[in-house]
Amino acid sequence: MVARPDSLDPVTLSPVARKPLLPPRPERVTPNSETRPEMPAVCPPLPVRFPSETDEELDGGRITQISIPPELDTSRDRVLLLRLDGVDGGQLVALTHFTATIGRELDNSLRINEGGISRHHARIAWEDDAHWVEDLASRNGTYVKGRRVNKAPLADGDLVQFGPHACFRYTVTDSLHEQLLRKLHESSTIDVLTGACNRRHFDARLKAELSYARRHNADLAVVMLDIDHFKRVNDTHGHLTGDAVIRHVAALTRGQLRAEDLAARYGGEELVVLLRGTDVRGAVRVAERIRATIEVLPARVDGTTVMVTVSGGCAALSEPNAAADGADLVARADTRLYEAKQRGRNRVVGSESS
Repeated sequence: MVARPDSLDPVTLSPVARKPLLPPRPERVTPNSETRPEMPAVCPPLPVRFPSETDEELDGGRITQISIPPELDTSRDRVLLLRLDGVDGGQLVALTHFTATIGRELDNSLRINEGGISRHHARIAWEDDAHWVEDLASRNGTYVKGRRVNKAPLADGDLVQFGPHACFRYTVTDSLHEQLLRKLHESSTIDVLTGACNRRHFDARLKAELSYARRHNADLAVVMLDIDHFKRVNDTHGHLTGDAVIRHVAALTRGQLRAEDLAARYGGEELVVLLRGTDVRGAVRVAERIRATIEVLPARVDGTTVMVTVSGGCAALSEPNAAADGADLVARADTRLYEAKQRGRNRVVGSESS
């Protein structure tokens, strides 16, 4: 049998051997004493050294403290109602073995001042080693897990709804989880410096109050307040004293309001007050009471007395030719605040002619 040539030379037509596709493998050389490379030296393990006074000096005198971690209280002995809806989402209500009442009136343990909630809507009581919710013949009913009830026991995780909107989760938890939930709610609604509501919460509450006013044909007023000559306070006493003055003014402002009213830090040294069911004359009376209180009660910071005054502007939905929206309400109050500044400060303006 004749071997098939890999290819033919085009001139001589003689067979040509095909070149291998891969380079030839190098011959393996058996190592011997002359060609074997030397093995690398093996380093002995480093000796274990314990810290000494010299080490502490090199580390800047820092010594690691050895302590036993504190025991954490993880017992699930806290019973809470956690608000899930609306601008008050995240609100916590602690339940005890005493009876808690829910409704619109001020004497309720949990006051929900919203449309659809009866004056005395429901109650939660401890019976037979469990909390029971009982409807008090409310118009819009009480619901547990989506089912309307007259009286029903509550278990961890149950959704409880009062009326058409106010929804809560019944939660059994420990103290650490309760603290976390409260901090999260505060960080989303409270201004860190003043303890009043923050701008974001005010904007959400303004929308809700406008809806309530339209639904019930009620009035709504806004008061804008600004600290007079605040830059002079910072330049004279420093910014830390200036922060203390803002806290002082915010605390006095909140002390003059009803439970259903809201005070918020609008920005810088400016505060805004939301007054439900109040016309412009009532708003002027509230603002004047706040102004007079701040004028006679100076701020005292580290032994230093700082005299403070504020100017205010008021507006209400029921004013003639007023637009029924939040932006117009705040803009009119802000314009009148600026007018109070132009008239000499330490005064309240409630209309273009006041």
